[in-house]
Amino acid sequence: MKREKERKGGKAAAPKRRGKRVENKENTRRAILRAALDLFAEKGFYRTTTKAISKKAGIAEGTLFNYFETKEDLAIYFFEESLTELIEWYQGDRGMKRAALPEKLFGIIQHLLDSDVTMAFDECTRYPASEQEVAESMRRSMRWARRCRAARRRPELCQFGIVQGGVYAERRFFVGPLPHSRLGHVVIMVIEGEPCDGAPDTAAAFATALRTSLRPALTSYEIPRQIFFVSQLLETLTGKIDRGANIKRLVAQHSGLPS
Repeated sequence: MKREKERKGGKAAAPKRRGKRVENKENTRRAILRAALDLFAEKGFYRTTTKAISKKAGIAEGTLFNYFETKEDLAIYFFEESLTELIEWYQGDRGMKRAALPEKLFGIIQHLLDSDVTMAFDECTRYPASEQEVAESMRRSMRWARRCRAARRRPELCQFGIVQGGVYAERRFFVGPLPHSRLGHVVIMVIEGEPCDGAPDTAAAFATALRTSLRPALTSYEIPRQIFFVSQLLETLTGKIDRGANIKRLVAQHSGLPS
């Protein structure tokens, strides 16, 4: 009877010891991975030594080699983990599967970078180009911008559009920040040329209609608070729109800017 109790006791205790041993090994493994990742990010892969990783993990250097034979094995582990996570994300995103190859590549890069700010790339219009070619290029850029907007998964992610445009005045505009006394800055749009007959009422109606059309796609903070029309946009020495100079001119010309 006594031997049977001892035998039962021994059988019951063994899994506990094995369970604790497995838990300790897993904790050590996690400590090594955390230390390696921190040091790789801080010093870079080549400047990080296994001795430094062991010290940061609180273990002997020999213990590290029980888990990873070389420093390269650690790097491969992180690569495989990232690749597995990327495959799971891609397979779970229906939109990515239906997307064209360039869109897939940009989506993968953005996912890997985990960026907070993204740019919706445009089609760089060749020069010289006809007005029809510039218009088609702009339409492609706008279609791509809408797809980028629709593909945004994180509401806190900031997205900016980049539009090259051309030399045709009726198609030139820019969006930028205007100093604001209470808010710091507000979004404005500056358009070169006057709409239709150039009458103030027509310009105001056009601006209102434009802001209204933007509401379904943009948040209240992204919609231009005011839309300005100028006869000619100021340019840099290389012929590009000088946003800073144009905004300074607006501030100087309009004392009644949003407050």
